[in-house]
Amino acid sequence: MNIEGQKFSKSRNWAVWMPDILTRYEPDAIRYAIATALPESKDADWSWADFVMRNNNELVAAWGNLVNRMLSFARRHFENAVPQPSAFSAEDQAILALSESAFERVGSLLEAVKLRAALGEAMALVRET
Repeated sequence: MNIEGQKFSKSRNWAVWMPDILTRYEPDAIRYAIATALPESKDADWSWADFVMRNNNELVAAWGNLVNRMLSFARRHFENAVPQPSAFSAEDQAILALSESAFERVGSLLEAVKLRAALGEAMALVRET
């Protein structure tokens, strides 16, 4: 793995130092960015611009928006509580089928150690719902 097109080098101080990065970013954002940049079959390149873009556009905008919409819906319609389930509507069934299909694809990709593809599938589901 490279940083901004150059090989890691402790002697040239060209590395990502975990104690430093953890003072500025949440561990889950770092894990996500590393997993999406991990080399699966060839060298990968770590870019700070890509890290910020993935954090802002994927985690905050897509994932954060989904979580916010779900919590806002629960607050507005169910007094901040998850209600007891009732019969599923056709729309509920469609979302459930979509989720189950994505779960199977993500599981298969994880078993094949294709982390980037698995995260891509999971985030596609986030964007679709």
